[in-house]
Amino acid sequence: MQGGLVALSDDGIQVAYVSRLDGIDRICIRALDEWESQCIAGTEGARDPFFSPDGRQIGFSGENFEGLKVIDLDTGTTTELADVLAMGASWHPDGDSIIFNRFFNQGLSRIPATGGTATILTTPDAEKELGHWWPQILPDGKTVIFSVYATPVDNARVAALRLDSGEIVTLQSGALFGRYVDTGHLLFVRSDTLMAAPFDLESLEVTGPEQAVLKDVFFNLNDGESAFAISRNGTLAYLPSAALRELVWVDLNGNEEKVSERRGAFRHPSLSPDGQEIAYQLLDQGKSEIWTYDIRRDNPSRFAAGDNPKLTPLWSPDGNHIVFQSEQLVWNLVWQSKDDRIEEPLVTNDQDQYPTSFSQDGRLLVYHEDSPDTKLDIWILSIDDLQSELFLRTPFRESHGVVSPNGDLIAYQSDRDGRAEVYIQPFPSPGTDYKKVSIDGGVDPQWAPDGRTLFYRSSGLMMAVEFDADFVPGIPEVLFPDTYHIDEPWRLSYDIADDGRFLMVKTPPELVPKQIHVVLNWSEELKRLVPTN
Repeated sequence: MQGGLVALSDDGIQVAYVSRLDGIDRICIRALDEWESQCIAGTEGARDPFFSPDGRQIGFSGENFEGLKVIDLDTGTTTELADVLAMGASWHPDGDSIIFNRFFNQGLSRIPATGGTATILTTPDAEKELGHWWPQILPDGKTVIFSVYATPVDNARVAALRLDSGEIVTLQSGALFGRYVDTGHLLFVRSDTLMAAPFDLESLEVTGPEQAVLKDVFFNLNDGESAFAISRNGTLAYLPSAALRELVWVDLNGNEEKVSERRGAFRHPSLSPDGQEIAYQLLDQGKSEIWTYDIRRDNPSRFAAGDNPKLTPLWSPDGNHIVFQSEQLVWNLVWQSKDDRIEEPLVTNDQDQYPTSFSQDGRLLVYHEDSPDTKLDIWILSIDDLQSELFLRTPFRESHGVVSPNGDLIAYQSDRDGRAEVYIQPFPSPGTDYKKVSIDGGVDPQWAPDGRTLFYRSSGLMMAVEFDADFVPGIPEVLFPDTYHIDEPWRLSYDIADDGRFLMVKTPPELVPKQIHVVLNWSEELKRLVPTN
């Protein structure tokens, strides 16, 4: 079966999903004839599960997208097939191969299910497409349905690939996360609504008008992923939408206080230098925009809008500009002044960039950039002349570079030791004189205002490490359970106020989906709602 937030075995007997327990994501399985779910050891940090045709193995993406992995449910043995799995995978009906997206701005590849060399199947059109994501191999084994992601989302489409000829056919425009059903239907998502249309498998043509068949299904506009699956026997499983969130303050002891009573689809908060405003990404009505919130006046305001999505805001140290990602064909960096609100480009090339930190004088912007060869590298942009200089590139993933308050050090995360850990090294001159800070994993570092303590997230815990006078790191200490949103692991997810409090995003407990909805024999309802003849 196809991969996503929820997966069903072909026979519809098993549901696989990602569950957060004690702050750690794991894959859990529930057999529909049993009362309890079983969480699978060895899948910590996993996402996007998908079943083998016989239901005895599960494929998944490792922590922070670190590897396409397969686990045998009988033996518990895990095998890594590829070093990166970004946006979905599907097991071939013959069980011999897997088709997957290896990297965000790449197409689909095929790899033997036992491991080996991957073969490229599709390549996105760099002038119009961001990537080819969320594949589903059809029952005939000859065709793959996938999402062609582009912005604005109206330019995205669901397409089909004929494996024998390499021909790509557009099935539905302005739609994402396409799935074929044996009843002769094509399912796809528009916003948080599941749509269906009659579909002919032989001609790969939609043969009738589309109809809405289910509303309020989870959908992530940033990556086009939805949370539904349907088995060969017509069972439907889906996760309802949980868009509304809150901004909260959390102190060093884990005590929590709401920033306001307002709720929304908040992501990636950034606190202004004076601590009076918050910039954040807001998902609303199929758009992704940058908003600001005046804390004292309880006043939200749209800051950056338009047809193309805006993501990951970061204030400049003087508080006059906000840097963010503006998605055209890739996520390039721009900034806007609070006065004129005109979007000005900062970094423009054919790779995605993610802003993470400024030097205190505001003259240097740190960001990490995708690389097909070295995965993620850290760069420094001079604001004076808009020239970028490579700071750190290795065969591993380096990201989330944050400059210390005194400007002499940079903290970042890297998987050079086999998993994501937090490191520091001198700044701004490149070099190899680094020190490891975290133990047993660490991501998303942020400096305390005094520059003597570094915070980071680790396996469902917020951690702190203090440094001595020579900046030798001490023993990491647990601050509080980290049950707050990360969303995408390659973007900033929280901020630190001058008083040492954390600015975090959470879903109110009463709005957290408590269960996956399973509908037996849903295919009969589908045939009633959308006749195929």
